[in-house]
Amino acid sequence: MYPKEHRDEQLKKMRQLTDAFYWAAFKINCHPFLEFCGLMVKYIDVCQRSSDAGVDFNETSKHSGERLLAEGHDIQYLAEKFDCIFGASLADPKAREIFFREMGWDHGSKAEGRSYAEADQPRPRTRGKSRSRGVRQGGDDGTRTPLP
Repeated sequence: MYPKEHRDEQLKKMRQLTDAFYWAAFKINCHPFLEFCGLMVKYIDVCQRSSDAGVDFNETSKHSGERLLAEGHDIQYLAEKFDCIFGASLADPKAREIFFREMGWDHGSKAEGRSYAEADQPRPRTRGKSRSRGVRQGGDDGTRTPLP
């Protein structure tokens, strides 16, 4: 786990890069491409909130099973941006099927072959890495607490 000071510096650099990306993308004059900046800004916002709560965003991914502290309004915003970029393509049922399969959602009915109730339960350890869904990283001391 990186210390909070290191994460703060990472977030500062991420914001600087996003600002530079925005102005470069703006000059291209392609609205869907510019929407990627919105995705990056939201990611940084969620990383900031997570870091402030003691979650190291460097350790959150599909591979680790650790989650960012995204709230409903964050997910809604991400969906709006993603829809602007890829929505028309994902309106095709075949494309949605591929997307859902790759996300492990199996048409939204299951997560990686597990029911919705099972999907929120902790995963068994795999290859020495924690798959601890339903667990929030605690403070900088590395403690973990169950999600409410």
